[in-house]
Amino acid sequence: TVGSLPQVDAVSVAKGTLALSASYDNTAMLAHRWSFTSDLTDSVTGTAGGATASAGVTYSDGKASLTGGNKGTCYINLGANKLPSDSVTLEFWTTITTRKVWTKMFCLGKDSGSCLAFTFNRSSDSGVSGLDVAPNGGTYTGTGTLDANTPYYLAFTLKPNASGGTEIKGYCYNATTGALVGSLTQTLANWSLIDKIIQQSFCLGYSFWNDPDAYADYDEVRVWSGALSADAIALSAQKGPDATAADIAEIVAASPAGRTLTLESGATLSIGAGNTLVQPVVSGGGTVSGGTLKVANELLVTDLDDCLIVDGGALDIDGAKVVFSATALQALAATGRTYTLVSAVNGGTITGSPLQATGLPPGWKIFISSNDVTIKKVGFSIILR
Repeated sequence: TVGSLPQVDAVSVAKGTLALSASYDNTAMLAHRWSFTSDLTDSVTGTAGGATASAGVTYSDGKASLTGGNKGTCYINLGANKLPSDSVTLEFWTTITTRKVWTKMFCLGKDSGSCLAFTFNRSSDSGVSGLDVAPNGGTYTGTGTLDANTPYYLAFTLKPNASGGTEIKGYCYNATTGALVGSLTQTLANWSLIDKIIQQSFCLGYSFWNDPDAYADYDEVRVWSGALSADAIALSAQKGPDATAADIAEIVAASPAGRTLTLESGATLSIGAGNTLVQPVVSGGGTVSGGTLKVANELLVTDLDDCLIVDGGALDIDGAKVVFSATALQALAATGRTYTLVSAVNGGTITGSPLQATGLPPGWKIFISSNDVTIKKVGFSIILR
């Protein structure tokens, strides 16, 4: 019995029962979003959430503008405890209006000894940018030299690895041209985000060091629970700061590709009753009991012996893709006119309908009911007498 599935690309339940004792979501979820249309309201939570702005911060054209100056002159504090977990994504749409040395795009934490921070221009007003991580982290460059009056999109992902460390990735796009300006990848050994960073403040333009406040505009800032994939970040850069709810859904769908839960024949996944496990990719022929298994991206059919059985729980495949491997298609061609992919027994249910089926030969279709998912060869016959 475990509290959650590991944050890795693949989990396989080979034999016996894996019991999950709480509620889980292995996909990225938008936790906070500030669009600065006229104030500091977090559109996800619906409140300002403790956010404050110093004198001199103005709002126009959907942006918050900081006029810079000495430390503490003009900045925004979005509040405390904005990182929902050890696995997060931070997104920023920003423009430097005047380049100054060591000014910070953001500082998140308590002070210079416990923080995540990003420096617009290091060493000189035309120096390279850098991500500062303390304690026991370092300074990491790679996102390029940032010019004044050029809109940028920057995203940073942090997620724990299997060795007890944290993987950090950073991306910088020119928000006008869509070109990737630079990126960085770093691994911190024996470093946990929530343990290391004391979340007292999340400041824009303000430095925990003795640096001046930044001269910059902020179009939007987002915080995600979960590390977005590189594809999802590229899509987010394309969608821009005014993304619609449908755009956000596309970004979520692009994020979890490759993370697979495999239930082998004879294995059981037991989800706590009333809870939902959201898993991007699911395959295999095991049993699901208790709560709901939500397939967020793909239901993989690798072999027709790998029939997923839902027993006493629920399978939610609404909007998922059903993908057939070449081996499964060969086996399907050798069957009769109907094959049952999923069965619900002993109080189990099946909800939703897949977005599409990939790889089915002509004439084969998927039929969904609350009791089963079947694949049938459809058509008509002409009988001549």
